[in-house]
Amino acid sequence: MLGTLSKDKSNRVRSALADNPAAPASVLRSSAGSKGMRKKLAANPATPHDTMALLAVDPDSHVRIALARNAGAPASVLAKLARVNDRYLRSCVAENKNCDLPTWRLLAADVYVRKHVAENEAAPETILKQLSSDADEDVRRKVALNRATAAGPEPS
Repeated sequence: MLGTLSKDKSNRVRSALADNPAAPASVLRSSAGSKGMRKKLAANPATPHDTMALLAVDPDSHVRIALARNAGAPASVLAKLARVNDRYLRSCVAENKNCDLPTWRLLAADVYVRKHVAENEAAPETILKQLSSDADEDVRRKVALNRATAAGPEPS
């Protein structure tokens, strides 16, 4: 049925498919070429990873931001987005729980987004430990508030 709806004459009906996490990969892939659908596809956690990889280089920053916020975005796509010269985009990547260790390291070294890493409960303990001694008080405060921050041994 969703395959039939993907060919519907109504743009609103086809657009709704891009929002549907139950839509089959083939339907989602076929929507990727449509300008109005790309942001919706970027936000849909069911979008196939190969389609997400294409959306990671989309010229529309709104598409890339939606992708960075997508809980289904794979680490490889987030790694690409973390290297884009756009502070806001990188901060959205830093808030995603799917980053790999090299991406966490890159973002933790970024003066503009490291506070977002510090508050992400998925950030590795080694990264949180590094940020706990950051020169920026706000970054240290975010680590202190992070529920994933390990208690560790008390200083003597």
